[in-house]
Amino acid sequence: MKSLKDFILQKFGRLDMVVAHAEIIPLPCDIDNITPENIDKIISVNLIGTFNTLKIFGNLIKDTSKKGSIVATTSVDGIIGEPYNAIYSATKAGIISLTKSFARYFGENIRVNAVAPGLIDTPLTASTGENPKATTDYSIIHRMGTAEEIANAINFLLSDEASYITGQILAVDGGFTLK
Repeated sequence: MKSLKDFILQKFGRLDMVVAHAEIIPLPCDIDNITPENIDKIISVNLIGTFNTLKIFGNLIKDTSKKGSIVATTSVDGIIGEPYNAIYSATKAGIISLTKSFARYFGENIRVNAVAPGLIDTPLTASTGENPKATTDYSIIHRMGTAEEIANAINFLLSDEASYITGQILAVDGGFTLK
């Protein structure tokens, strides 16, 4: 990340906003079949990767722009828990806590929020083997979301239109967490 930080400083001289998206989605398995290797890998990518992104690039915003916005991506699984992806859910819950902690740490100058997508129609989602019908039946809108819908939510939280929003988790899930 240091070389990226140096590149940003050299090319632009400042940083105003960041999207912290670090994610690995394991194949679903029950709690009894989670291995120590899976735990280490998922925590390293999802939680530690997000922490480092928030810390390094948040401080770069603080040092160069003085004001800015950060959006992390978490998941509805971090809100509700998922028995077939317990460690993934735990890392996403950790990102919710990191979002709130960094919002408090950076205070009024850097807004820190998160988007918690539900089931989104992407090749990565398709690779997990999850049955979209089973999940979308539990949402109010009864369909998978799109990457564009997630991008729109992130763009909103990064924009000045969200200037009074910090430390919040925006579930973009078709109402999944309401059921």
